[in-house]
Amino acid sequence: MTDTRIHGRPVRLGTKLLMAMAAAVVAAGLCELLARAVFPPPPARARQPALLYQTDPELGFVHVPNQTGYLDDGLASINGMFLRGPEPAAMRDAGALRVLAIGDSTTFGWGVNDDQTYCAALGRQLRAHGLGQRPEVFNAGVVSYDLKQSARFLRRLLPHVRPQVV
Repeated sequence: MTDTRIHGRPVRLGTKLLMAMAAAVVAAGLCELLARAVFPPPPARARQPALLYQTDPELGFVHVPNQTGYLDDGLASINGMFLRGPEPAAMRDAGALRVLAIGDSTTFGWGVNDDQTYCAALGRQLRAHGLGQRPEVFNAGVVSYDLKQSARFLRRLLPHVRPQVV
């Protein structure tokens, strides 16, 4: 067994442990500084107002209608029909193409603004290619919805939105 000595005196186990802990703290501090220099900061958790939900007997939960709130870094507007974005007109124009996108957080657009969702991009593409007189794409995405909830939500929305494509 080798004896570690400093200035001719043996080093005790407690001293060795203390030096190892000090080295670990210094290493952790250096890692933290490096991470802060290399990686962007996380999104602000205190974005206010937060997007709100309410209970629903059939679906479990839905967005609170007629609100604007943050979900992560994205500002989302919810209309009176529980959809993200503008409310559908009651009557559809002849020749207009209505698309209803339904799903979970991917469809909803977690962390992005209304104009950055794939539904908004699809609407821009349809207009750019001249499909229909005035194409409308409605975002019925709800974070954490499963297939059963999405199907029930779709049945609820169909008579009101009257899409040609789902």
